[in-house]
Amino acid sequence: SACLVGSEMCIRDRVVNMSLGSTGGSCGSTYQNVINDVYDRGISIVASSGNEAQEAPGLYGYPASCNNVISVAATDYLRNRAYYSTYNDQVDIAAPGGDLTADLSADGYADGILAYDTNEDLSFLQGTSMASPHAAGAIAVLYSLVPTLQPFQVDGLLADGYLTDDVGDEGKDNEFGYGQADPLLFVQSAGAIDSSLNITMDIETLEHIGNESTISGISSGGSPNVGFVQIKVGGGDWQQATDLSTNGDWSSWDLKLEPHIQSGNSTMYSRLVISDGQMSPVDARRVILIDGQTDSSEETSGKMTFGFYALIISLFAIITFLGWTKYIIRNKEMKEDNIDDFPPTFDNKDSL
Repeated sequence: SACLVGSEMCIRDRVVNMSLGSTGGSCGSTYQNVINDVYDRGISIVASSGNEAQEAPGLYGYPASCNNVISVAATDYLRNRAYYSTYNDQVDIAAPGGDLTADLSADGYADGILAYDTNEDLSFLQGTSMASPHAAGAIAVLYSLVPTLQPFQVDGLLADGYLTDDVGDEGKDNEFGYGQADPLLFVQSAGAIDSSLNITMDIETLEHIGNESTISGISSGGSPNVGFVQIKVGGGDWQQATDLSTNGDWSSWDLKLEPHIQSGNSTMYSRLVISDGQMSPVDARRVILIDGQTDSSEETSGKMTFGFYALIISLFAIITFLGWTKYIIRNKEMKEDNIDDFPPTFDNKDSL
């Protein structure tokens, strides 16, 4: 917490672990702004999801549920969710947290996590506060192996399943997030990342992305007729882009997205893949998915709006013309009636 209060202290570090938090409330704007500042400086923030699964099932804990924070749940010896571990749709990853009520390992000790209870004494403890440092430590190893990585790229690797064993329901779930942290996978993922390869999507952070929008971008470091570019939205499947480059090196590309099912906040990922063991760091962008379209639909909408107004103006002109014509005819008829009804006059010569 001191690191967040004085964020200048964090610049030399790449990972901040926060084994703390509270359940309920929200992530205040001041707090979120500090988190965003630390994140933008290239530092991953990891926090315990909370220990109130029984008292407050499904509620959010903070700071774990703030944006740009990796929320860590706890598992027991059998890699099930620990009975106390707070679960919700903001959980990103799970790690061992211990369970002092059981001895499933049958070693004569409660299944806690051996940690320093004081500065000098070791004790068996339990909680998501024990799980969070496991995840933070694995991320630190990843940064040490690939120093050029950025937090959003770590998020992309996590979301793609490169760093976890997918325990629980397939894909992301509320109890384990993307799965249980596997330190070996962190090391293997670091070996597969080639920093000479780069990819960038041509979208802005929090840009509105409509159904079946076309996403474009550029990449560098590829070779002609080797590899491919993939895009993924949220927890969906990877979609392969189309190469637009002149020599087949994927230096420019685009992709028409498949329709999304759910709207709202999401993350879009892209990567340049040369082989299973060689790929670019993931480019990840937070976006807002909307039900409409944001490409040709805007143009169509503009055309429809112009056509609508043109129709209204035409109808107004016709109605005005008909009204004016009717007025002229009616006015003429009234004049003729006045002539017919007026008594005849005679000049003096005729009257004589």
